[in-house]
Amino acid sequence: MTKSSLNPAQRRTVEIIEAICADLILKKEFENLFEQLSRLGNGFVDIEVRHRLPSRLVLERRYKELL
Repeated sequence: MTKSSLNPAQRRTVEIIEAICADLILKKEFENLFEQLSRLGNGFVDIEVRHRLPSRLVLERRYKELL
């Protein structure tokens, strides 16, 4: 997966986390992050970043969405 293969929202997420604009091959952590995000419904997420890599995803959903 490369940065140029991402959609605009995914590309912006990488830029916020890494602050690198080059079209490099992304690390597996980004691929895992976008895979998890694509499976989620509506809600809010917090992405924990360590060493410029996403390391943990916390999802917050509203009660109505869980029913």
